[in-house]
Amino acid sequence: MRTQTGNVILRSKVWYVRFYNRDGKRVTQQLEHPDGGPLKKEGLYKSVARVQDIVNDVMREVNNDNGVVATTVDVTVGEFWEATYLPWAEANLRASTVAGYKKTWGLYLKDQLSRWKLREYKTLHGSQLLSGLTEKRKLGAATLSHTRSLASGIFSHALNLGRIEANPWHDVVNLAKVKKSKPTKQYTLEQAEDTITALVSRVDAQAVFALGFFLGLRPSEIAGLQWGDVDFDEGFIHIRRAAVKGVVGETKTPESVASLPLIAPVRIPLELWRKKWPSTARPKSWVFPNQRLGPLNVESFCRNTIIPLCAKAGVEWKSLYSARRGCGQHLTALTGNLLAARAILRHKSMLTTAEHYDKANEIAGAAGLKLVEAKALRS
Repeated sequence: MRTQTGNVILRSKVWYVRFYNRDGKRVTQQLEHPDGGPLKKEGLYKSVARVQDIVNDVMREVNNDNGVVATTVDVTVGEFWEATYLPWAEANLRASTVAGYKKTWGLYLKDQLSRWKLREYKTLHGSQLLSGLTEKRKLGAATLSHTRSLASGIFSHALNLGRIEANPWHDVVNLAKVKKSKPTKQYTLEQAEDTITALVSRVDAQAVFALGFFLGLRPSEIAGLQWGDVDFDEGFIHIRRAAVKGVVGETKTPESVASLPLIAPVRIPLELWRKKWPSTARPKSWVFPNQRLGPLNVESFCRNTIIPLCAKAGVEWKSLYSARRGCGQHLTALTGNLLAARAILRHKSMLTTAEHYDKANEIAGAAGLKLVEAKALRS
């Protein structure tokens, strides 16, 4: 039997290690705190890296019991992802970030990386992976960037845990020609009104879309709303948390926590929705609950409810992020500058706002030149 390093697992905030015993049967053993009792994800032991010394002690005994001479044995990238990196990410990163990582791993990295040993993977292989995704699957620049970032992050984590001597992705370059990314979609006011009309049979769907277009809320922020966050008397919506696929957490950035005016296009569908289910509209209950009364999975709601209604009405469905972008575009066009869009969308930097609203900048630039022209003609 080969030397085992063990797979670290987190269950109900308690750490476990999984390995194979002398008989070849898989064993999941609870880790013990140095002071006694189960080793919980708290205090000094909040991450996989923090519990590694205890895992090593357990596995040293396991290997000795199995009659194995201790040698350095590598694990595959797939094993490292499942047992080490993903649990670390789930314990330390936002739920939306982890969801994105899982999607990227499943779509673009799993088949390419899983069977490689960590120590055998080279920069050449990373370059071939990106070039293959570019040429065969025709991925755009943004998707390739996310894929490269995750792959590099996995190996960087392995480097910091002493599993490898260098990160092979540090110098990875895509040698294929990358196609230009498609322009991001956004709703105009007219398109937004058509969408809301298409959703007339579902006032909850109207409210979800209105929160995206008229107040610029992210899908996770919509899912994270509780009735106590909706102040009909004072006329504000308080954004305090986010929820991704039922997992409640913090907002994307500290700047995302804010109180926004509850304007009529949002207030009306929210009031109608609250009147429809008055018994569930308690301060700490979710504005948009799922069947188990937890926070709504907005992605599934769009797929199963909003998209079919739009298709039936012959209205193009773009996305809730397209609604948020439409909010920024509409605000910029009405006010003539990016300040209003930045305030409502709660971007950390004005550069972020400017980067996403180039068309608005062009409009503002053209208007500015007209002012220059008018002044020049008067002088």
